[in-house]
Amino acid sequence: MKKTNFKVALACGGTGGHIFPAMAVKDEFDKLSINSVFITDIRGIKILKFQIMKIVNSGSPSAKGIKKVTNVLRIIHGVFQSLFFLSNRKIKLVIG
Repeated sequence: MKKTNFKVALACGGTGGHIFPAMAVKDEFDKLSINSVFITDIRGIKILKFQIMKIVNSGSPSAKGIKKVTNVLRIIHGVFQSLFFLSNRKIKLVIG
């Protein structure tokens, strides 16, 4: 069966509790010939080895001092990185 033009992104954290359910969803999408890709952080890359987009991860914005500033900047960077990826790949749906 030919893959459809409909593209789905599966956003998941880098732990097995997030990745394994996302992998099950991807398996079902594959059966329906729906293109899907994972979006995860550095931890998820160790488990997922295919069709991945790594997004910059950050700490809590409630941290103190310079750490708070760097965390907020990393969050902003991750948002723009995500938007660029979704636009560039023409993703129609994100499931997280």
